[in-house]
Amino acid sequence: MSSGVRVRLLVCVIAVTVGVSTLCFSATGSGAATSSADINVGIVADNSGVYSTVFSGVVKGMTAKLDAVNKAGGVNGHQIKFTVYDTQSSPTEALAVSKQAVNDGNFALLTGSQFVAYALPYLRKQDIPMVGWAVSPGWNGKSMFSFSGSGQNASGKFATSTWLQNFVAKQGLKKIAVLADASPGSHTAGVQAVKGAKAQGLKVVYQNTSVASFGANFSLVLPVVKKAQDAGADIIISYMGVTGPFVQAVAQEGKKVKAMILTGYGPGLIEQLGDAVNDVYVTANAAPYLTQDSPGIAEFKKDMKAAGVNDTPLYYNELGYIVATHFVKGLEKAGDTPTKASLVAALNGIKNDTLGGLVPPITYPEMRYAYSPCGVVTQVRDGKFVQVGQKPFQCG
Repeated sequence: MSSGVRVRLLVCVIAVTVGVSTLCFSATGSGAATSSADINVGIVADNSGVYSTVFSGVVKGMTAKLDAVNKAGGVNGHQIKFTVYDTQSSPTEALAVSKQAVNDGNFALLTGSQFVAYALPYLRKQDIPMVGWAVSPGWNGKSMFSFSGSGQNASGKFATSTWLQNFVAKQGLKKIAVLADASPGSHTAGVQAVKGAKAQGLKVVYQNTSVASFGANFSLVLPVVKKAQDAGADIIISYMGVTGPFVQAVAQEGKKVKAMILTGYGPGLIEQLGDAVNDVYVTANAAPYLTQDSPGIAEFKKDMKAAGVNDTPLYYNELGYIVATHFVKGLEKAGDTPTKASLVAALNGIKNDTLGGLVPPITYPEMRYAYSPCGVVTQVRDGKFVQVGQKPFQCG
């Protein structure tokens, strides 16, 4: 299975109501062919470029799950074949590879990319099933499914979740600063965080939701961290895609305020940042697999080890694994000869499913137009992630 972009000639054998076939013979440029039972999916990911340091782990998690499923016999007798489409952390490339993924005749797309946001207007018109986590704005199509919700209603207006703001308030932190970079997902999340904080009675003393440059480097982050501290913030919440420069800037300023990042826990963060990350709050919208256990977490660890990850998996491995598990769950319910329409219907039939304890309960179609009401808050203490707040999830 290739991790590059492949051009496939599709010879379709089953017509379906949405106008595209589901199960196809797939011939590569070399003339090789796969069985008509194969289901082809595209994985759209930030595998190179500025965001790859964070998001490249997503693909490893996705492929670990899909490989494990295939090794066990597939889904209802079908093997899942996948192709990775790399956005290169580029808006124009994200749109280009998304179009190629559709033109290649993929049955569905799995996404774990900040930059796919630039392709969502196009993808929404294609009505191709998409499973991932929401990257607003634009993640509100009827064929789009995210375990984190979209935060947008059907008209594209935004909703907010309050669990994070509730947690901040319970810690006695009343003055907050919000930072986000200029990428669509980060910027929109930052704007919504400001609105949510004000709705909870918190005072937003500083905000910059368009920090220049995707991911933002240290020289760009340090001035805004200083401004946030000078404004009297009790806590700075960062939605920026790259966390290292932010944490290092807070540490350089003497950790005069609390800091919170939303890029998830995982050993790589502590290894990369060392003592600088101590006392930092680290939030996530998936199960804290470092401190909790469940059937889904056990399966995740087993499949990652089979995929060659002998050390503790990264948080973004978990997110990719959840996306693929989510897709497989829908495919299992879509019938012996699945169509795009039956996959969408199956995913819309998921009710209060935690995927074995990997995520807060998922329910469709209601969740498509709302943020997940729950998440996880950990704090780094003495080089370890310690869960704080409600267990297993902080809700509100």
